[in-house]
Amino acid sequence: EGIIARIYESMRKRGKTKLECLLPLEAVWITDLLEKNVELVEHDGTGFELWFNPFQIITLRLVPASP
Repeated sequence: EGIIARIYESMRKRGKTKLECLLPLEAVWITDLLEKNVELVEHDGTGFELWFNPFQIITLRLVPASP
């Protein structure tokens, strides 16, 4: 259920990034590598911010809003 996305930090830096989605979002979850929901991410309906550590991989579940 939802769209799984894996994103990573490749520049060996810490920092925050903002991601925007073209689909309206109902929920955004950080998941483990087995894609089990771990932490709900605050979002504004289309975008959200994440903090990264150097070389960190984050798996996300993007749940689109129902029409």
